[in-house]
Amino acid sequence: MSRQLLSIILVLCFSWKLQAQISIAEARLEAQGTTGITIKGIVLNGQELGPIRYVQDATAAIPVYDPAITSLWNVGDEVQLTGAMGIFQGLMQLTATSNTSVLSTGNSVTPLVVPPSEVGGINEAKLIQVNNVTFDEAGSTIGVGNYNFTDNNGETGTIYVRTGHPLIGEQLPLFEADLVGISSQFNGAVQILPRSDADFLVSSDFYILSTPEVSNITNNSLTFSWETNISSSSGVRYGLTPALELGNQTNSQEGTLHQFTLNNLQPATVYYIQPYSVAPNDAETTAATGIYVTASNSTGAMQVYFNHSIDPTVATTTAATYLAGPQMEQKLIEFINSAQATIDVAVYNNSRAPLVEALNAAVDRGVRVRYIYDAGTLNSALQDGVADFQVLSGNGDDLMHNKFMVIDVASEDGSWVMGGSMNWTDENIGDDYNNTIFIQDQSLAKVYTLEFEEMWGGSGDTPGIFSAHFGNTKSANTPTQLNINGKKVEVYFSPTDYAAAAITRTIESADETLDFAILSMTLDGVGSAIAQEFNDDVTVHGLMENINDQGSEYSFLTNTVGVDVMPHEAAGQIHHKYAIVDAAALLSDPIVATGSFNWSAGAESRNDENLLLIHDAGIANLYYQEFTQRWCEVTNGDCYVGVPIVATLEGATATLFPNIISKQQPVNISIELAEAAEVSYRILNINGQQVGSDVNLGTIAGSSNTTLNVNNFVAGTYWVLIKIGDKGVLMRSFRALP
Repeated sequence: MSRQLLSIILVLCFSWKLQAQISIAEARLEAQGTTGITIKGIVLNGQELGPIRYVQDATAAIPVYDPAITSLWNVGDEVQLTGAMGIFQGLMQLTATSNTSVLSTGNSVTPLVVPPSEVGGINEAKLIQVNNVTFDEAGSTIGVGNYNFTDNNGETGTIYVRTGHPLIGEQLPLFEADLVGISSQFNGAVQILPRSDADFLVSSDFYILSTPEVSNITNNSLTFSWETNISSSSGVRYGLTPALELGNQTNSQEGTLHQFTLNNLQPATVYYIQPYSVAPNDAETTAATGIYVTASNSTGAMQVYFNHSIDPTVATTTAATYLAGPQMEQKLIEFINSAQATIDVAVYNNSRAPLVEALNAAVDRGVRVRYIYDAGTLNSALQDGVADFQVLSGNGDDLMHNKFMVIDVASEDGSWVMGGSMNWTDENIGDDYNNTIFIQDQSLAKVYTLEFEEMWGGSGDTPGIFSAHFGNTKSANTPTQLNINGKKVEVYFSPTDYAAAAITRTIESADETLDFAILSMTLDGVGSAIAQEFNDDVTVHGLMENINDQGSEYSFLTNTVGVDVMPHEAAGQIHHKYAIVDAAALLSDPIVATGSFNWSAGAESRNDENLLLIHDAGIANLYYQEFTQRWCEVTNGDCYVGVPIVATLEGATATLFPNIISKQQPVNISIELAEAAEVSYRILNINGQQVGSDVNLGTIAGSSNTTLNVNNFVAGTYWVLIKIGDKGVLMRSFRALP
């Protein structure tokens, strides 16, 4: 036999060997880059882990990654495939598949029971089960990230939940559980990948079924409700620290539904509280220690400001406040000037020297000022040592994206929190569309101060450089539920508090309407929630600035679902991050979501952000006035104020005289235009409701005067909206005396 023929035979045999089906255990011995590896096994997971599929046979398991093929496989499919050996972030996997086929469906794999110490290694990619585990954050809401657990032998492990997983928004088991999942790793870190809540199996005879919920928050009490699987008594342990040093209160009455009121508390005080239940056989089950805050004795005043025009014609109580850029900056300075003792600022970017000068002036009068900004952003107003106060830059790998300020946290009546979407920059204050809200509440101020000081690295005047925490290094250490002068308010900080799940719950609560204005939306779960509400006959309108972001939900919502979402193509960015639920449905639960939180994966999992949820019809209406104006501008809708309401308009003046009148006096409207334009006007009362019909004055060139008869007007303040063509609306006011 010739050497050439022998070589051909050897090559053919080697090729046949690689093409022949082998066990997965044998496949895992192949070198990286080896092609022609053929295996057969049963699929362990579906879309909950993304396009990757873990495949297991009687010998071992391996991930398969080829999205065009693997995304079509379902749990229980027996598949055959040929692929190439690869490695991703330390995880061995097959890629570049060919000759794939589904041989059968509905198959099952029994999980291999292992201790936490045997999760990786030879068991990598297998379906496994770890018995009798308790989660460190039991009862907390699940978001994207890692969660640690301990079994009853003291061994520890970790589960990982990815973006878009069905567990997001659910709660980690409060009970001891047998944990099922897929053994995996990321860069050498071993982790278990659960697939759904069915992978948490009850392993205890006595457990709490639901996360304790707080209600009836007063200035001296908190009420908790929870459920156990068997009848038991209840109690709570509490303290000002996680040590729960203040002891406990108990209730000997037994039942499965527990409601416990913790009394004799102090106003505006943060407490650590652990509800628990005791069965008749003295067995005890405890909930995770939670962080709560009592109501304050503050006024609860809320002031909302928009830096572009609003539509007061849809006002139900009072017209929203529009402050042009210079006025908005002056409002910030007024609040800074009001501070008596402390100011804490966490703002992403600052290019406005007047704001820094106001903070310097506060320092000069004895106010302690602490300031945190994003490490990767210019912050030109803070350069060259111009700040007379302590500053700290943070989250250089991602974003310190907050826009909040806390004033005089120790004062019952002087404590204020600033929130909203506005950075302290020329563009954000003047050109882009933003909202800012100020809330006078000491409880809220203390919650934001907790978040600030975690980033600051302590409670001192100077930052704790080695104890400062940003992004994923932070912990969930702030209350989320507040009662502010009778209004339910929720506050969430990223990435610890799962703000995306809170937004999703808010969207899902809509009964009639959902309106939102957002810079970016890339969270699948949020997009799916909007789509579901739309399909459930909720009227949805949305404005989105960055429609072409990678992973944007814009195309899905508009093209696939048919939701009425409009891009914003005019000058200035829609920089808002707000949603309004059931703005006019007073018998529902009108809610506004606002803050720095873009609806993106980065905001959810890496950035420092804050989110406010305000349950109040009046606040919802203020935001609805802003949304209506933006919607009219984008859609050229049939609405009177489809052009901006402005204080001044170049080439146009309008005056009312007199502007304080008796009921028998007329109001004279004087208009002067440099260029001819069609003019009309509309009158609104103090509640933003229209009085009478629109009056069309026709085309005016030069000067014109008209008389407004107010004989039938009740005493009060009125607005006259004078529309000058498509250039703008001048808003003037007069007061009718009794």
